[in-house]
Amino acid sequence: MNGDGYRVSKRLWAMAAYSRFVRPGANRIGATTSDGHLRLSAYRNGDGSAVVVALNAASSANQVSYALRNTGFSTGTATPYLTNGSASMTAQPSVAVGGGTFSATVPARSLVTYVIRAGGTVTPSPTTTPTTAPPTTPPPGGAGCRVTFTNNSWNTGLTAGITIANTGTTAINGWSLAFTLPAGQTITSGWNANYSPTSGQITARNVSYNAAIPANGSVNIGFQANHTGNTATPASFSLNGSPCTVG
Repeated sequence: MNGDGYRVSKRLWAMAAYSRFVRPGANRIGATTSDGHLRLSAYRNGDGSAVVVALNAASSANQVSYALRNTGFSTGTATPYLTNGSASMTAQPSVAVGGGTFSATVPARSLVTYVIRAGGTVTPSPTTTPTTAPPTTPPPGGAGCRVTFTNNSWNTGLTAGITIANTGTTAINGWSLAFTLPAGQTITSGWNANYSPTSGQITARNVSYNAAIPANGSVNIGFQANHTGNTATPASFSLNGSPCTVG
């Protein structure tokens, strides 16, 4: 990859990582390093998780020790997601956090996003095969769901974030969200749901850890996709066969 291509790739990697892992309303927290080849930024999400984005611009791997500040916890688990010329936000083995610190290696010319949670909870990999979900129950009432869809696009790709809100009065136990991707868009990876097929009329199904949506609760899912110039958003959504309000 030439220098210009690498610089473009770095920007795209960072955009995708921020869109996927740094949630709206997150607070930026301190992140410093004395290594001139390493670029760091860190955030605390509203759910209590912390996100550290590390970009290694050097041609060799970099062993890094991270000290967490203003996260509200000192022990937990950091799950790295690797992006480089051969990987796209691919989950790596988790790293233990103790005393507010952890150590890990950032490969050469790579971006690694660490999702850090307290208490040893491992962030599920977006490629994990879920266990069989319990039988689904329809959204309560005629207007029991609302979908908010946001996307960030670049020249040939995009990332999309979807919030599914249960606006009914009873919990939903197991769900599938149906929508149609605009022409030319093809899903390449996703998180917090199973997507099939990868283009056209899509069904996103819950995974084992987010099957239940309580009344007045919501779940967040998302995906990365390629496009051929059309970056429009789906026009409508249905949850367990019932139409949802959009917006």
